[in-house]
Amino acid sequence: MGESPSLPQHDAANADSRKQRLYASRQQYQYDHDYLSPIAMLFIPHGWPPSLAEDVVGPLRDLPEAEQVSPTYLYPRWAPAFSTLPANVASIHVTEGGLPAYAQLFPLLLPPRSITRWQDDDYFAYQRLNGPNPMVISQVRRRNELPDQFAVTDALFQRVTGGRATLADEIAEGRIFLTDYALLAPAQGIHTFPDPEDPKRTTTRYLAAPFGLFWWNPATARLEPIAIQLERVPGEQNPVYTPKDDPGRGSGPRSSSRQRI
Repeated sequence: MGESPSLPQHDAANADSRKQRLYASRQQYQYDHDYLSPIAMLFIPHGWPPSLAEDVVGPLRDLPEAEQVSPTYLYPRWAPAFSTLPANVASIHVTEGGLPAYAQLFPLLLPPRSITRWQDDDYFAYQRLNGPNPMVISQVRRRNELPDQFAVTDALFQRVTGGRATLADEIAEGRIFLTDYALLAPAQGIHTFPDPEDPKRTTTRYLAAPFGLFWWNPATARLEPIAIQLERVPGEQNPVYTPKDDPGRGSGPRSSSRQRI
């Protein structure tokens, strides 16, 4: 007969058994804090070079028993994509540049939602929490946590939200959130690269280090974008963009901020 579950302070009779189980679990659950910092990943040794067997199937096989995923769960979810992938690759025929070229990479597979919704303010905010990197956004707990270089004001906030509350009011309610790409500041500027289509030529790209301000709207229970500032120093050449601006004016900053994700 198994032991009944209990809190540590209530199981003096099973203290040794609990210590043994805890030790065994700690041997199974060892975390790698460097692989995808700041996320702690369950550490599973693997070889080099990477391989499908060892780096995809292996980790699933070697997970602690309580975390293992049954093949009967995975197969119906993976099989359609893998069976369609070769035909999709063979059907790719890119005839345009820019975003249309990206859409043409999915002639058979279902394209990502971002293809049609990347300019959608709601989806832009959604990606801060559910995109590839949800670790940048942070809650602003005090007014002085908003960087001095980020030129957002109460007037701007009220114009976007249509309310009378100030930033300090909403910060006190825990509804203001910030994305700050300060780590990119040393590399901000224009960079030159070889043109992938013609190595004899060069192409340029601009790397921004933006700020983003987001607000949890209690009326809609959704996170909403309030403002984006692309560069670190405010000024006439570095304005603050909001959802109230002309859509064409805001699409570039929105795209640039998203690319930092």
